[in-house]
Amino acid sequence: MKRAFAPLLLLLATTACNGSPPAPAPAITEFALPEGSAPTGITAGPDGAMWVTLTDASAIARVTAEGEITVWPLPDRRGKPPAIIAAGDGALWFSESAVDRIGRIATDGTITEFSLPTKGSQPDGLAADGAVVWVALPGTSKLARITGELVEEIGVAPAKAGVYSVATGSNGEVWFIEANLDRIGRRAADGTVREYSLMPQGNLFWIAAGAPGEFWFTENRAGRVGRILASGEIEVWAASGSDAQPFGIAAAGDGSVWFTEFSSGRIGRIADGRVDTFALPTADAGPAGIARGPGQTMWYAASRAARVGRIDLGD
Repeated sequence: MKRAFAPLLLLLATTACNGSPPAPAPAITEFALPEGSAPTGITAGPDGAMWVTLTDASAIARVTAEGEITVWPLPDRRGKPPAIIAAGDGALWFSESAVDRIGRIATDGTITEFSLPTKGSQPDGLAADGAVVWVALPGTSKLARITGELVEEIGVAPAKAGVYSVATGSNGEVWFIEANLDRIGRRAADGTVREYSLMPQGNLFWIAAGAPGEFWFTENRAGRVGRILASGEIEVWAASGSDAQPFGIAAAGDGSVWFTEFSSGRIGRIADGRVDTFALPTADAGPAGIARGPGQTMWYAASRAARVGRIDLGD
C-alpha cells in the first residue's frame, strides 16, 4: 500500500449565522418505529421508500412517504446493524457490526448475508460505487470491497485508526474517516492512500459525498461540521454548541447540506456558508443517520425516540 501525507491544509473557521435572523424552521413529520429499536442508519431505496437499520432490534425497516412501516428481523438477532446504503444492483446493503457480516436486502425483504474474512472487524459505514459496495471496518481499520459475492479486505490505515465511515468519489476514489487519529483518507484507484490531518482535533465521525469534488464530515467531540475538497482544502463550521455531537451528514438536491446533532436533539442545515439548526418535534430524540429522500425531502433516524422524520424542503 502506497501512502502519502498531505501538505499543510487551509483550515477556515466560519461563524454559524453571521448575525442574520434565524431561518424559518422546515416542516417536519415524524413516524414511530418499534419502541426500543434504536433506528440509526437510513437511506433512500430504489422503490421510493426509505430503508432504516433498527440497531437494537437487529432488524431492517422500510418506511414509505406516508409512514407505512414494514420490518424484517435479521436471521441473526445479534447483528446490531448500524448503517445501510442503496447500491447499483437494486438492493440495500447493511453492516452487522456485532457479528462481522454484511447483509443485502432486496426490496421484497429477501436477506442474504456475507461473512467478513477477519473476526472482530466490526463493519460500520457503507458507500456504493455502482454495484460495488465499500464498507468501513473500524475493528481492523481496513475497508471491505464487495463485488457480487466476492468480499475483499483492503488495508488503508494504521490498525488503531478507527475507520468508521466511507464515501465514494470519482475515478474510483474512496474517502474514509480515521476517527481515532482525526484524519481523512483518500484511496485512489491504484491503491495510493493520501491522508489529511485536521487541527485542532475534534473526533471525526462521518463522511458523505456532496457536489462533485467535495466531501462533508462531522466532528463529534468538537461540535463541528466540515467540507474537504479534492485539493485537500478544508473548511469547518460550528454546530449549535460544542456539546451538540454532530452525527450524520448528507447533501440535499438543492445545494444545501443537512446534519444531525445527536446530543442536542437538533438537525442542522448549511446553505451558502450559513449554518441554521432546528429543534425536532420530539425532544431528546437522538437523531443519528440522515439521507436525501425522494422529491424535495430529507429523512433522519432518531435513535433515542425510535422514530424517523421527514423534512420537507419545499419548492
